[in-house]
Amino acid sequence: MKEIMLMLGKPVVMALLWLFVGAVSVYASEVTPGTVVVEKEKNLKGIGKVGVAQYNISFAVEDGKMAVAETNKSKGLFGAKATASAYARIVGLQPETMQAIVDQAYADFLVQLKAAGLSVDASGYEKIKDHQYVKLHEGPVKDYSYYRAFNGKLHDITVAPSGMNVVKKNQSAIGLAADESKLTLLSVEYLLHFGYFDSATQVSEATAISGAKAEARVTLGQGLQVYWHSGVDVINGHQNAFKKPNAKILVNKNFYSTTPYGNTTKDSASGGRKGLMGALTAGFVGGERYVINVVEDEYTEVALKVLKEVNEALVKELASKR
Repeated sequence: MKEIMLMLGKPVVMALLWLFVGAVSVYASEVTPGTVVVEKEKNLKGIGKVGVAQYNISFAVEDGKMAVAETNKSKGLFGAKATASAYARIVGLQPETMQAIVDQAYADFLVQLKAAGLSVDASGYEKIKDHQYVKLHEGPVKDYSYYRAFNGKLHDITVAPSGMNVVKKNQSAIGLAADESKLTLLSVEYLLHFGYFDSATQVSEATAISGAKAEARVTLGQGLQVYWHSGVDVINGHQNAFKKPNAKILVNKNFYSTTPYGNTTKDSASGGRKGLMGALTAGFVGGERYVINVVEDEYTEVALKVLKEVNEALVKELASKR
């Protein structure tokens, strides 16, 4: 573990950045299960045959976090302010590896559905791909995931199984296909993140005998996790203001593994740099920047264990509530 500390006289300002740096070691890949939540549970009752219209995984490839600690008086002798930030990106994860992970996770999802006693129509994707109102991307999609609306520092690449494409943002058209085919369609979307950022702040106001203190800390850990709000849209039909036939089964608390899968080093690039997104992006100004060099076999092993755990939890919930 590497610890960086910055102390600027009186008043005291501390900015800390902790992270794991160095070579990957071989560990048994353990998955910490999260929790799932069901929305519109009543719409799962009586579900018969299902088809999988979408099974998309968004691979996070860049992200960062900032923490700010500030006393009530941030300026002058009696004030203090501290800022800490970390930005990381992954390199070495090839498109064919992402595709292989998605294909294996998708195959496992189908197995889980059948093992849970659900009847699966193999033509789920066929029901939407030529529908007049369903629009599809071609190939992997950059910055597609739900989370981009809340975190502009996050960049991701979304991949569908071989032979399938990612539906463009308006998924309501899938409901039309469900109505027409009389088939419940499942739309699955996960965000697979490469690590975990945490932050903490602490301040002490100035007193008659001591100056103000401010401390900010950002921690970056290597490990794969499937984020909250990943999950399954269970689409029984077209939804509007008068008809709400659908349900969601979502990750409420992340599923994750802290097993390392690569080597973390300082990012030697300055200013703009070219990463997995294939475009120049900028990190935090003045923040610490790191790059995780992926060992693909290790990444794949950990990713599939986490993804299969999520598959199992979501399918179990679907089967038990129908």
